[in-house]
Amino acid sequence: MKLFLVSFLTLLAVHLFAQNILVPFNSEGKYGLLDPNGKVIVKATFDELKWETGQYFTSANEITIKDTVKTASGELRIRDRNIKRRGVFFKEKEIIKNSNYSKFEIIPGKFIVGQNDNRIYNSSKEEFLKASSKGEFVSLFTISGKNVFPEDFKRIQKFDTAGISSKNDLKSKYVLFGAEHIDNTNSLFVFDTDKQEISGWLVKNAKKITVADARYPNKVIRFDITDENYKLSRKIVDYRSGKFLLSNDPSQFKAPVNTDNTEVREYGTTAGTGNYVTDAPGVPDNIREDVFGNVTKRNDIPYVQNFQMKGDSLFWNASATEKVLITAPKGAALFFAEANGSHQQLPVIFKQDNQFGLLCGNKILKPTYDSLVYFGSGFIAGKMNAGKMQYYFLDKSGEAADKEPYDSIQTKIKQFDSDDDRSQGSKRFLVLKDKPGYSSYNKNGNKYKLEPSERMIVYKNGKAGMINALREIVIPVEYDLIADNGLNFQRPNSGNFIVLKKDGLYGLTEIRYNKELKKYDMSNTIDPVFKQFPAFIAKNYYGTPGLRLVGLYDESFGFVGYASDKGVLYLKK
Repeated sequence: MKLFLVSFLTLLAVHLFAQNILVPFNSEGKYGLLDPNGKVIVKATFDELKWETGQYFTSANEITIKDTVKTASGELRIRDRNIKRRGVFFKEKEIIKNSNYSKFEIIPGKFIVGQNDNRIYNSSKEEFLKASSKGEFVSLFTISGKNVFPEDFKRIQKFDTAGISSKNDLKSKYVLFGAEHIDNTNSLFVFDTDKQEISGWLVKNAKKITVADARYPNKVIRFDITDENYKLSRKIVDYRSGKFLLSNDPSQFKAPVNTDNTEVREYGTTAGTGNYVTDAPGVPDNIREDVFGNVTKRNDIPYVQNFQMKGDSLFWNASATEKVLITAPKGAALFFAEANGSHQQLPVIFKQDNQFGLLCGNKILKPTYDSLVYFGSGFIAGKMNAGKMQYYFLDKSGEAADKEPYDSIQTKIKQFDSDDDRSQGSKRFLVLKDKPGYSSYNKNGNKYKLEPSERMIVYKNGKAGMINALREIVIPVEYDLIADNGLNFQRPNSGNFIVLKKDGLYGLTEIRYNKELKKYDMSNTIDPVFKQFPAFIAKNYYGTPGLRLVGLYDESFGFVGYASDKGVLYLKK
């Protein structure tokens, strides 16, 4: 096996002097674990092998088993069934092997929870009978992979922690769990993270347990408990001492009562069109007081010039006393910024003979554009030049705001996601599509108005870049493609970044606020160096603060391995 591997120790020595990390690698569709020098520590024999948290990995293999089924006629038949077996690795040691759990939750240094969601349609006859007797169930494991309660639970819930671990003073010693058992009884028990065992059962065999009052900052939880004889009582779990202690609690809690007769006033519950509250009785009409107590006289408010449509006539209100009738070009159609609008301050778009122009006050700008839309406090205009459409930002007076036009302006950014193709075995494929539920047009559906965004994609000479609502460059116009990563991953993996593509290779960047520049800018950028798609970033990898690895997928949405944020690949060449 030949690996393409730059000296990872040299590039990331600051992280690796303290410990040797392990990284999943791909070899002919199977996965194993490498050390930083490229040495194979766990052979590539797994269909899946993924880092979860700390120094833990989960594995999966699909195997074929013989299963006996009975037909309607009573005939026994043997068939092949494909089932998935999962496991857990701690470093290079497989601590849970060939299990039928659907997923694991791992809390390093404390415990592991395995969940079986009872997908019995993938089970053998024997497994079917066993699973049917339990239904869905969960198991609580030690950090070394031992099931501490082999009878298993129907479900468990962690309430809180107490005490200080003798092995790590930054971790707690005890964990309080609530549990529903397979026989539908309920319990409260304490797990000791130092001894890795259940240290005590506060309640067992209860018919019902509900939280009556939880005051976690005060380290007190009250429970209403119905015991096996259907007797209801209230208990208190007090853990201010560092241990969970159960005692009787005869008190009954009621909703707090307002005893000082203070009037409670709600804000924001009435409809309104401005920034002013209703005047109190006796306040002169020319006085307005806003919600912050600032008083403004109506005579002090400057007059704002505006257009007004009355019937079929358009007027320009130049002042409170001057109203000018505007004669639009013959046969022109007028379009306001709001559908069915009749007032606005911006110039009015008009269309004549398939060309667009602007009415600016009492002036008419000739229709010279092939397309024109409202955009914030200005416009976006399209014009055909030498057989090629180009787009300009116009200011509120109709003048070009930028010297150079763009070949395309997209006010919404597309995103990468995955789709299911049911005709090919429910496989997932990487696709590029519009963001669901998002439209760059305004809410009333006016096709002559686009809403500005802090993330707009512009194209020039076949290259893409990103600008903000002020038309400032956020990502240089030099990439073949810029899109959001819309793939969702659970922590510690994150897919919250922008994907960059250039010359057939992928990179990524994050958009964060730059305090020095006082604007959003590129951050944590990895230049396009990956042939595979960067689906997620594993932050603080292997429990190492600051260490990031990139999870790579192929276009059929298959996980192929990891790379460092420096471009080091853990893939077969």
